[in-house]
Amino acid sequence: MKKTVFRALALIIIGGLMLTSLFACSSPKYKLDFAGQESDFKGAKSAYKEGEKVTLYFPFIATDTDYSFFVDGERINPGYEESKGYVIEFTMPAHNVTVGYSSVNSTLALEGYETE
Repeated sequence: MKKTVFRALALIIIGGLMLTSLFACSSPKYKLDFAGQESDFKGAKSAYKEGEKVTLYFPFIATDTDYSFFVDGERINPGYEESKGYVIEFTMPAHNVTVGYSSVNSTLALEGYETE
């Protein structure tokens, strides 16, 4: 009888641990939307869990161009690594995120600006 109780208790504990680990691993993942610019970024996974660190690289840098980077419409200041280009890092929130950039050729005169 003691063996039967011990086995039943062991099965309950093992089953509980298995269920706990199963649910712990199934937290939702959220996607990155690059609005058609995904080929310009390197290092991205297709989805991230909430709280996970997202690191993207933007290697296509022209010396006569100014770049602005955005995460969910908010401008962010990227880092820079010599071998990888601009580094965009943020913590994944509990929703899908839109990542993008804009670029302006800095050697052209701005519209409405007259030079002598």
